[in-house]
Amino acid sequence: VPAMEDVQKTREQLVEELQVLRDLFEDAPYAYFSVDINGNISRVNRHASFLLGYSKEELLGLPVFNLYAKTPAGVAKAKTVFQRFRAGDPIDNKELQMQHKDGHLIW
Repeated sequence: VPAMEDVQKTREQLVEELQVLRDLFEDAPYAYFSVDINGNISRVNRHASFLLGYSKEELLGLPVFNLYAKTPAGVAKAKTVFQRFRAGDPIDNKELQMQHKDGHLIW
């Protein structure tokens, strides 16, 4: 049985490591968002908010497919990638076309 101080030290290390991961997610130079099983955005980083022209608050809870362009490289491709992800298939880097809040298309 580990000593109480060892458990506390491990807990503190985990909390510190979790904060490092949160910082990496938030400050990444790429747009990242987490999506729940229903396809709604549950977490979004600063760059995604900047790139898409929405506040983080506007993005949270939004169906992710609302952000993709209505083009072959947009919604249809995104849905295929999402289905593969849900099935546990490996997904290599995919470039998808999205739509900025003001309507212009972005890659």
